Amino acid sequence: MASRRQALKISVPVLAGVTGWLDAAFANEVASSAGQDIFSRTIFDNYVALYNAGDAAFADYFTEDVAMESAAVQGASLVGRQEIVDYVAALREYVAESITIERFAAQAGIIIVQARAGYLCHRDMPVTVLGGPFGQSLRRGQSFQARGSILYHLTEGRFSRISGGASVRFQ
Repeated sequence: MASRRQALKISVPVLAGVTGWLDAAFANEVASSAGQDIFSRTIFDNYVALYNAGDAAFADYFTEDVAMESAAVQGASLVGRQEIVDYVAALREYVAESITIERFAAQAGIIIVQARAGYLCHRDMPVTVLGGPFGQSLRRGQSFQARGSILYHLTEGRFSRISGGASVRFQ
């Protein structure tokens, strides 16, 4: 009989060693580099607040042709601001999500964060909908946690590429 708790380990090879980099980085500081794309923790926290509030204005931080690769979308890429907004809106029809940033490091052209996300399913979500988050069908009332690293590339002060990997615990 399967346990009610399942652990699913998902990783993106490009993020190997990220935790060590974060430990060595100047957490909560921004490298100053004249004329380069830099992002402060305050600006990033505003982005996360919009995302957590379900405000589609979170996408104002994206370039028009932003690409997102995430463990949540099973290795597929979402390309374009509107495709990401549509994906998030469809996901939220089934799941409430809240992200907390645990660590933040930035330098010219790049941001890396260690984040924790909590999810609560408020409507049954078959695996056929959006491929199921992390490849799982979800039942109403089910919750899960994800913790991982996300890499943001900046172009002209906006996110142009987002990639991440996470360890996920379903409950």
